[in-house]
Amino acid sequence: MRTIVFLLFALCAAFAAGDDWKKLADLRTGTELKIYERGSSHPRQARFNDTTADSLLVIVKNEQVSIPRDRIDRIDYRPLKKGGPKTSTQTKVDDAAAPPSSGPQGPSVPIHTGSGLPGSSSTTTISTDSGEFQTIYRRPPAPLK
Repeated sequence: MRTIVFLLFALCAAFAAGDDWKKLADLRTGTELKIYERGSSHPRQARFNDTTADSLLVIVKNEQVSIPRDRIDRIDYRPLKKGGPKTSTQTKVDDAAAPPSSGPQGPSVPIHTGSGLPGSSSTTTISTDSGEFQTIYRRPPAPLK
């Protein structure tokens, strides 16, 4: 009896995992992925493009790459949060006074422009928060012999 229950459980898990491949088709083009391949110690970073029955098509460094399904152990994706990715921008301008100059009429008033004059600087920081990676596909377990 235990064996039958175990086999039923294993079959259900295998069929449920098999449907994970179909979930990839629901991803938007450009979604960030981490692809864990057999024999590789680090995941491949890529952007989703498309799937076929036996391969995953991704963009890596502006090049389309096809990865055979049988080489993939796991795929994680970064889902968009409700309302899309949160983007924040921060700009800081430090207008240090340009050194006063002396002309025929005496010293001039320092000019504060922040436009790249000596002594001025500008910093811009942009960050996006799209959430943590989540597993969308995991290779089904090997069938029992």
